Amino acid sequence: MDQLVVRGPTRLTGEVVIPGAKNSVSKLLAASMLTSGTSEFSNVPRIEDTAVTLDICKSLGTVLETPRARFLQVTTESLGSSEVPHKLARKNRLSVMMLAALLH
Repeated sequence: MDQLVVRGPTRLTGEVVIPGAKNSVSKLLAASMLTSGTSEFSNVPRIEDTAVTLDICKSLGTVLETPRARFLQVTTESLGSSEVPHKLARKNRLSVMMLAALLH
């Protein structure tokens, strides 16, 4: 594990940005598809797993808006498809999380 050693009488100041949890955001995106309202997410990590989950949501009929960096608005008024595209489902295991929205 890396460590940072600070010596001296000077106090540290500044800001640290903690990225969002990738495993959490994908599950929250799947859950947001169960409502017809708009769900808002902040601190969304920009990683491949999240991108694949967003592509799956879009393919099923979800409208995604990003009004500012690392912020996401998700609206699913109705599903336009009842099937997750195979090419997206193969990219990660999270496509099984869409099962609740597809059954709903």
